[in-house]
Amino acid sequence: MESVSDFFLNVSKLFDASSLLTALPIENIDRYEAKSNFVLQSNTSVELGGKNASSALLSLYSAEEVNSDEIRLIGQNLPDLQNQQINFGVVIRFLGNQINDELFYILSQNIKRLLQIKGLMLKGCDSEIWCRISQDTFAEGLTFQKWGSIFLSRLHQEFPEIKSCQILFISGASNEFNLLSDLVQKQTQYLELLKSRVWESRGYSFKDCHVLGHCGQCSDKKLCANVRKMERIVQVTRKVNQKGIE
Repeated sequence: MESVSDFFLNVSKLFDASSLLTALPIENIDRYEAKSNFVLQSNTSVELGGKNASSALLSLYSAEEVNSDEIRLIGQNLPDLQNQQINFGVVIRFLGNQINDELFYILSQNIKRLLQIKGLMLKGCDSEIWCRISQDTFAEGLTFQKWGSIFLSRLHQEFPEIKSCQILFISGASNEFNLLSDLVQKQTQYLELLKSRVWESRGYSFKDCHVLGHCGQCSDKKLCANVRKMERIVQVTRKVNQKGIE
């Protein structure tokens, strides 16, 4: 397995080393409907990832202190992608000295929910992100900077522990997308180890689960009930700690 330091170095290359990289302005977003819709192909203006293209989602965290958020893009922005289905990648780097394995595990479970907006269908398993953008939402002028700004606004409202966040969108085929796809495959191993550490710290081992965490699909209802109970306790404890900090 690639060392953790080498893995993070390769992720940094995506953010820092591409001559194709474009820094996007962050927009002021007060409110934006979080509802995600089912978008038919016949009503789609842009399809990111999906059956005839590839997609990759990668997230990581660092205790590094950076004062401002960033949104970056490799490839074309959404207004230039009408009637196209293309490869799509998203890299999200959470920064702050209050982030630990427990918080990052919670963050990773909430990324796609925070990315949901009206007129955009978002699907995909852990490391995939398939999006369809409706004709109405496209016509309203959705851009990657607006989408990223909505995500950042929600992120800081729900997770004040995050000092800053860097988002990288990759649209279309490129060497950078190929690098991201390789990194995602390697990250899966780290995420499994992190998931195991988090649950062991909570008092449970996934080795006791015979269906790899798909709660409710086996006869061991007691284990599933205890896992759900622990999730609720973790969420309540986190909210109490936030109020204490405030």
